[in-house]
Amino acid sequence: MSNPDDLARYGFVHIPKNGGTSIVSAIADGGLAIRACGHAYPRRFGNEEIVVLRDPFERFSSAFRYGRKAWRNPINDAFASANDLAESAADPDHPKHATALIELGNLPEHFLLRNGKPVPQHTVAGWIIERNWIYEPQSTWLLNAPVHLLRYHRLDEDFSALVERLGLGRAPALPRLNESEAGPEHYSPLARSFLESLYDPDFRFLESRHLHV
Repeated sequence: MSNPDDLARYGFVHIPKNGGTSIVSAIADGGLAIRACGHAYPRRFGNEEIVVLRDPFERFSSAFRYGRKAWRNPINDAFASANDLAESAADPDHPKHATALIELGNLPEHFLLRNGKPVPQHTVAGWIIERNWIYEPQSTWLLNAPVHLLRYHRLDEDFSALVERLGLGRAPALPRLNESEAGPEHYSPLARSFLESLYDPDFRFLESRHLHV
């Protein structure tokens, strides 16, 4: 555990597929007094943590598209869309159910089948998580009740306002990095039900904060 004296006043928690790469780049380019952490996220990081939150349905679509673009493999290639992946994961009798669990999973054998080589399991705050980072619920990273919540769909506006509110000077423009293909995803009732269950902690957190992300 980190020494409390070593904690940054402001710490940015990088939740995968929530625009974090752009935020981290802007922090570095602008020389902002915000410490950024990677996806593994140490248990204690900043006295006032900053996160970007995103609509869980939209984030799942982005994760699937990004995975197909960044590390296409026979596992994610088995699915035509994020909806196809969610439907396959939802139904134990679906012929691609086992493949869907491999795509979403974080076991050593899942990485071996996806990557063709051993890859360390993904962790958050030292704990091995159930899903790999891009599919893990956002709430997993909200361990320390983050103070500053930014909305993905209003990211430029919210980030600029935050930097000004914290007295850190003028916010640099956010670059568009690691964006997946745009476009809405149509989810069937079965797929929506699965994602509502998978991301139930996210939906409950967003509702508790009255956030429209």
